[in-house]
Amino acid sequence: MAVSPTIINRADELSEVEQKRIDRSLDSLAKRLEKFSNPEIDLTIEKAKLAGSIDATVKVVLGVRDTTLRSTETSRTADHAVKLACDDIKKQLERTVADLRGADSYGTPSRRNPEHLRPANQTDDTEEDAELFVDETFDEGDERNTDAWVMTPPR
Repeated sequence: MAVSPTIINRADELSEVEQKRIDRSLDSLAKRLEKFSNPEIDLTIEKAKLAGSIDATVKVVLGVRDTTLRSTETSRTADHAVKLACDDIKKQLERTVADLRGADSYGTPSRRNPEHLRPANQTDDTEEDAELFVDETFDEGDERNTDAWVMTPPR
C-alpha cells in the first residue's frame, strides 16, 4: 500500500531541486511504513522565527495503537529541514517497532553512577568525627597497585 504524504507549504515557493529532495526524503520514509495498515504522513513547511530559516514539521500516524510520531526541525533550506525531520522520524519508528515486538529497552545505557559513587552513600568529610571513605575496589595487596613501573606512563 503506497503512502501519499500530505504537504502544506506556508513558506516561499520551493525550487524544483528542493521539491525533488523533499520527495526523496518522504519516499524513503514511506518505504518504511509500507507494512503498517493505515499510515499517514503530514508535512508542514513554514517560515521559522529565525530570519532566513525554515521549519519542517513531519507528523506520522502509524495506525497501530494510535501511535503518532512527530518531529520539527529548523534549517536554512526547506529540503534540509525535511531531511532532518525524516531522519528523526525514522529513529522514532525504529524504537516504536522494537517496542511493539517486545524487544529490550532501546538506546543508551543508564548514566547513573555506580552505587559506591552516589552522594547518598558517601560520608560528609566536613565534620571532625567523619569516617574516612574507603574505596573497596582498591586492593593494597594487589601487585599492580604497588609496583612503581606500572604507574609510570608508557613511552
